Amino acid sequence: MKNLYILLVLLLSITNQTIAANNGSTEVLLDVRKEALFEKIIKDEISKKSNPLTDEEVERIKKDINEWQRKQNSRLKEPEILNRSFPVSFKPKTKAEELYFSPNYTTTVIFLDKLGNPWPLTKYVIGNSSKFQIEELPPSTLIITPLEEYAYGNLTVMLEGKNVPAIFTIKTNNDKVDYKVEARVDSIGPNSGNVNKKITSVGGNSSIVVNAGTNPYSFFPEEDITNLLNGEPPEELLKNKKRVSGHDDIEVYEYNEKLYILTNGTVSTPAPLDGRQNANGRNLFITVAMPFIFVIENGELIKVQIRD
Repeated sequence: MKNLYILLVLLLSITNQTIAANNGSTEVLLDVRKEALFEKIIKDEISKKSNPLTDEEVERIKKDINEWQRKQNSRLKEPEILNRSFPVSFKPKTKAEELYFSPNYTTTVIFLDKLGNPWPLTKYVIGNSSKFQIEELPPSTLIITPLEEYAYGNLTVMLEGKNVPAIFTIKTNNDKVDYKVEARVDSIGPNSGNVNKKITSVGGNSSIVVNAGTNPYSFFPEEDITNLLNGEPPEELLKNKKRVSGHDDIEVYEYNEKLYILTNGTVSTPAPLDGRQNANGRNLFITVAMPFIFVIENGELIKVQIRD
């Protein structure tokens, strides 16, 4: 009996130790799981801090950055684009003509004689050359690009057969930029001579032949004729502007028994005594005075009535 009691005590002791051991294992297991979970939470937080954005948020930020860069590199407003013609002066006391430039734009300057033929250049020098880039396209064209937003200087050009230079003021301008400039010399150039010049109408539909020896502009200074070609007729012509019918896109002035005709087409009748074209493609023709003229535009022959 005593032995049985001892055996029961031993069994209970072993059972309690086993239960205690099991309880200890469970606690250890729980501690391991808690530690692993804590490490995972820490890693997730670190990952969020190093990569806090979703793919969609990253794309949106990229677009915002691109838009910001575009605005940083864009101007507040685009400059007005000019295509001009003006006479070249070789007089020392004459105010220099201004040429307007703008960053990211090139300006083309073409030197022509009074008949519109190229006048060859022999030399050119640009002041403040560190702020302007200049390239020559022989025989008579210069392409100039400003290298900085704010720049100014002057341009000196020697033309073949001329002993004095033509001088221009050059400067950047935020409001306007010269795309194309026709600098016209008030005389017959080396490329004209005594040969006939052919003027082809816009679109190449027809052409006229003008005698280079004639001087239909003798009643007006070259500056007045250039201004007329650019839409600023002299006072004498304004007093004698004619009414026309049959075509809207035309202006006609009469002076000393000659018609001065501005049109985008080509005057075919009466035969023009002379003609020229400005940088915008507008044509000036001079004919004898008649009560009507014929104009060819876009392949169509148009009769225009001239009235007082």
